[in-house]
Amino acid sequence: MDNPQDLDIIATQRLIEQYPVIVSRHFMYHFNALMKFMLNNNQVLNNRIKDYWWRIEFQNRESPHVHMVVWVEGHASFDTEEGLQQLNKVCSFKLPPETSELHDLIKKNQLHKHTHTCYKNSSESPTCRFGFPRKECAETRLVSHSSDEFIRNGGRICILKRGPEDGWVNNYNPTLIKV
Repeated sequence: MDNPQDLDIIATQRLIEQYPVIVSRHFMYHFNALMKFMLNNNQVLNNRIKDYWWRIEFQNRESPHVHMVVWVEGHASFDTEEGLQQLNKVCSFKLPPETSELHDLIKKNQLHKHTHTCYKNSSESPTCRFGFPRKECAETRLVSHSSDEFIRNGGRICILKRGPEDGWVNNYNPTLIKV
C-alpha cells in the first residue's frame, strides 16, 4: 500500500503493535515540534508560556497521548470576567462557516462521533461519558467543584458558551488546529 491514509483501523492497529518504538519516536518528534511552536508563538495562548508540565500515557490500543498543564504569563484568573474573555479567545467550540479555512479541519477532526468507548462502564442508560452532545450555554462560566453540574459535566469546571448547533464540536484552539 502506497498511501498510509488508505489503511483501515485494523491495519493501523497492527502496525502500531508491531512497531512500538517507531510509533513512540514519531510521536515524540511531533510533540517536540508542537512544543517548539507553542513556546515561540505568543498568539497560541494569547501570551508567553512561562512554564509547563506534561505526561505521556498510552491507551489500551497502545496509542500515545499527552496530558499537559501550561502556565501563561499575565493570564487573568478564570473566576474574573477578563479571564473568561481570554479563555474564549484561545478555546473555540464553533463549527466555522463553510467559507472559513477552518471549516473542513474542524469537520474532519473536531466533531465527536460516538464509539463503543463512549459507553464504557455504563451499565444503566446509554449516556456518552464524554458529555456529547454538549448542552447549549449562553455564556462561558465556571461551576463549583461541589455542584451537581460539575458531576454531570464529567468533572469539567469550565462550561464554554455554545449554541445548539455546536453540541457535537470538541473544543479546539484555532491556531493549533492549523499546525
